[in-house]
Parts: sequence; structure tokens; C-alpha cells
Amino acid sequence: MQHVRRFLYQSGGVRLIPQTRSERHLSGSEREEISRGIAAGESARQLAKGLG
Repeated sequence: MQHVRRFLYQSGGVRLIPQTRSERHLSGSEREEISRGIAAGESARQLAKGLG
């Protein structure tokens, strides 16, 4: 255990890979647009067309 701690200390620790969200996931603004469209009574096709 001491060897592992020493190695991590000397190497600067564990490097984390920056997380990126898949393009398939909706952004916050897209979710908000969908929410407002549903409240306005828009159809799924109208919402999809508006989002592109």
C-alpha cells in the first residue's frame, strides 16, 4: 500500500479524463424548449422540427 501511495504522490495522482456528453443527449436549453412546447400543446413532430 505504501508503494502505491508513493507512486501516486510522485506521479501527480490519477489523471481524470474530462467527461464529454454524447451528442445524443439533450442540453438544458433543449429540455426547456421541449417543456415549454408540451405546455403549449405542441405535437412531438412540431417539437422535433423546432429542435432540428
